[in-house]
Amino acid sequence: MRDDRDAAPASRILTLVITLAVVAGLFLFAAVTGLPRDRVLYTGLGAGLGLATLSRPAWFWEHPRARWLRALIGDEATALFYLAVAALCVWIGVFTRIPFGRR
Repeated sequence: MRDDRDAAPASRILTLVITLAVVAGLFLFAAVTGLPRDRVLYTGLGAGLGLATLSRPAWFWEHPRARWLRALIGDEATALFYLAVAALCVWIGVFTRIPFGRR
């Protein structure tokens, strides 16, 4: 049986680099546009979660926590849950002033 710990280190490094690049891009976008950083990060997080849920890449959909939730409530209910969390993140980013992280 294959475990996530057996995944190629290059794949994990690439995922980390892409994640850091996206977060840096969100920070840069917030700085350039003058939009509040919190709102940009919440909206970006929600958009990323929604995109990952709809596209279901293996690194996301086969993650042990996702597999646990899928086994507990099923694939479609898990997708609906993740999409609801994504929509909540976007809503928080667009309509509220809840800070992202500690101040």
